Amino acid sequence: MDKKQLIIKHAADVIAEKGYHGATPKVIAGRAGIAVGTIYLYFKSKEEILNYIFVEEFKKREKFLLGLNTKDYSFYEKLELFLDFHFDELESDESTGTVLIQESTNPQQQSLEGVQKFLTELPEIFADMLQQAQNKNEIRALDSQFAARIIFHSIRGAVMELKKEAVQKGHEDIKHELKTFFWNAIKKKEGELPNENHQDE
Repeated sequence: MDKKQLIIKHAADVIAEKGYHGATPKVIAGRAGIAVGTIYLYFKSKEEILNYIFVEEFKKREKFLLGLNTKDYSFYEKLELFLDFHFDELESDESTGTVLIQESTNPQQQSLEGVQKFLTELPEIFADMLQQAQNKNEIRALDSQFAARIIFHSIRGAVMELKKEAVQKGHEDIKHELKTFFWNAIKKKEGELPNENHQDE
């Protein structure tokens, strides 16, 4: 792991644990085992570190979603595969997942480029996918922009609930509930899921 990634990893850990304001460069450097000055060789400020985390996590999800669009999958299959990918990412790096939820809901971070990309550009990709699905007559007629935001923020809300200690459900349970909810919301008629190989039931 190079120094830049070392800083990012420990910054995510500290921000998840102490919040953005408690994650000073001194604390991050101490956790990473480096001098404070080393941080400033890679990042001008703590804000730039947070922005970098959001931009990189956005790029991962954008790349995955755009890759799905090159495949001959139905919208439901694309959404199902994205949920698997997204939750696997969150499970493999819990600190970064906490930062994505915690700081994207912080009004003081709303103007950051990375936060904006995460909150606005990902729903736009979903909207394009929904419109394509309507054009192929796969799903019912709906407002693709509005539905995309509902889907995106439902996923975010589910992840927020997972972070609460009182929630007893695991990732697989939450994914199942989301998949069932989304399919019932967009399907054209009563019946089974469009591809039995991708069912949870």
